[in-house]
Amino acid sequence: MVLDARTGRVLLPTIVISEGIPLAAEPIPEEVPSAGPTTGIARFRTGPVGTIGAAAGLLAVVNEMLAPYAAVLEEQRRGIQLAQAEITFWLQFGAQPTWGIWDERNQHPLPFDTPPKTGIFSNYFPYLVDINVDAFRKRLPQHIANYQEFVFFLDLAQRLGAIVEQDGRYRIVVNWVDRSNRKEYDITATIEEIRAKVMQRAEESMRSELRQLPPAERGEIFRLRSGSKSQLFRSAEGMQPILSAQQFLGSDPWVRVLGRRVSGGVFKWFFRGHYQERVLVAPANGDAFRASVNSAYSVKSSIEDVLAEVRASGRPILSEPPPGERLESFVAGPDSASPQRFGITRYQRDPNPELRNTKTVAIGELKQFYVNADELAPVDPQEVIKYREGPPAKK
Repeated sequence: MVLDARTGRVLLPTIVISEGIPLAAEPIPEEVPSAGPTTGIARFRTGPVGTIGAAAGLLAVVNEMLAPYAAVLEEQRRGIQLAQAEITFWLQFGAQPTWGIWDERNQHPLPFDTPPKTGIFSNYFPYLVDINVDAFRKRLPQHIANYQEFVFFLDLAQRLGAIVEQDGRYRIVVNWVDRSNRKEYDITATIEEIRAKVMQRAEESMRSELRQLPPAERGEIFRLRSGSKSQLFRSAEGMQPILSAQQFLGSDPWVRVLGRRVSGGVFKWFFRGHYQERVLVAPANGDAFRASVNSAYSVKSSIEDVLAEVRASGRPILSEPPPGERLESFVAGPDSASPQRFGITRYQRDPNPELRNTKTVAIGELKQFYVNADELAPVDPQEVIKYREGPPAKK
């Protein structure tokens, strides 16, 4: 997932975590939503996907929608599952979708309750016929409370092909298989309105935290010299970078020093994997905050061991597969430490087939992280005061 450093716009729908491997999930919903008996008008089922948003936010909804994400090798079957996931997506976000079944061989629609299937002589798959775009525009802002949820919503939408972004415009294409009845809806204004609101909330959150700092700590605000190219680290030692940092950092990220410093040097480089001195920090403005709430990093343990460790730490598990199903991903809530280190985080198997049983990828909020000490440059106190107080109120 790549964002424009100035506007926060999602430019590409994929987070690349290592060796050019995208952090992707095969969207396989738990079940196909059942259509009405005569019209094909969708009604969202009750259950985890429909209710979990109230408890855990959109990140848990994403996990329920994408899990289990084990790769499906057969291309036609994968297409069916992707189409089912897109329908579930529109159900979740209040778009009241209507869908049908398409006969690929004969190029015409079938009754909506025809079972999807693949085969040499026939291929029937679900497709989106239409949505209630006005209902979607009205209800979407109710589903997205903050910047993290906004980013994950756009990423999910673009993975599924539900929303297409091109040249700064956001479009929904429905009935794409039936060319004579294909339609497009432009939802750019809705997306930009939500983007502006969540970015404003992020800045207000940072200003509020700065205003609450004791006077002695207000001078501990530093900008990162490398701007959006700065490196952030999950841990004090070793090569554990936050792999998504440079995709989310703004052009002028500020941090506040929390006190802990870890020395570097040749010995640390040889035994721990890092040479430079590191400092524990927290975000201090929106340009740093956007990276902290969308941190992707690798954990050198199997997902089973990570789940056991998270449980042992006391963090709540907000989303996980039912008993008896293979563990592919789960969502954990914030920790109870003071100050907190982890916010809501989704954990999934590493997408590299050779590493999926030995490594885990985490995506979520790190309220504290490490930077190299030589990256820190003091911010002028007057700049801090001006930012802390915010723009003048509109008359």
